[in-house]
Amino acid sequence: MGGASLNLMQINVAGSNEQIAPFAERLEQIISIIDRNMADMVAVQAGVDAGGSDAPLAALALELGDHPHLARAGGMALFSRVPIEAADAVPLRQLGLPEDPFQRQLLIVRLAPPAPVVAIGHFSWVTAQAEANVADALGALAGLGDTLLVGDFNQPPESPALAALAEAGFVDPWTRLNRAEAGHSYPTGAPDRRIDYVLERATAPLVTALALVPGDFSDHAALVARIER
Repeated sequence: MGGASLNLMQINVAGSNEQIAPFAERLEQIISIIDRNMADMVAVQAGVDAGGSDAPLAALALELGDHPHLARAGGMALFSRVPIEAADAVPLRQLGLPEDPFQRQLLIVRLAPPAPVVAIGHFSWVTAQAEANVADALGALAGLGDTLLVGDFNQPPESPALAALAEAGFVDPWTRLNRAEAGHSYPTGAPDRRIDYVLERATAPLVTALALVPGDFSDHAALVARIER
C-alpha cells in the first residue's frame, strides 16, 4: 500500500433472515453503504438464503463489479479491489452440540503485498463450540504474518473465545480507537451487544480508524476499518 490506506468493510448480510426483509429488497442498501464508505475490501458472512443457496453472494458479486477479486467459502466471501494471491477454506471442528449444528469454516485470503492477510470467521454462539472454532482458527493462522481477523464471532468481548484470541496476540483496535463507545452491533434497531469485530495481529497497528455503520440493511451493523501500512 506504500503509505496509502485501504478501507475494509465487515458485514453480516443476514441472507436468510427475511424477518428484516427479503435479501433482494436489501441489496441496493448494502451496495449503497459499500459505496458510501469507499470500501476497497468487503468481508461478508451469512451470504446464503433460507434454503442454503449462495444466491445472496451471487447477487452481491453481480453488483460489485468494481471489486473484481473474489474468494468464497460457504456463506462467507471477500470482495476485493486488491488482487488475491491465494485463498483457503479451513474447516473448523463441529462438536455435535444440538444448539449449533452448523459446520463452520475460516476463510483465509492472502492479498497482494503489502496488504495484510484477511481471515473471515463466523463463529458459534455456543460457548464451547466458539472456543473450539477459535482454537482451530488460531492453528490455521499461525505463522501467517500481519493478519486481520474479521467477522461475526457471536461472542461478547469478555467471552473465553475473545480472551483466547487476545492471548494469541490479536488486538481489538476498537478499544484503542473508540474507548468511550460500547460498539454494540446487534440487533438492528436496539443494539445491546457487541459480536462483530475487526481484530489485528501485526508488528505495528494496522487499523487507524474503525466505525460502526448502522442501518436496516441487515440485523447486524457493519464495521468499516481504515487500514494503513
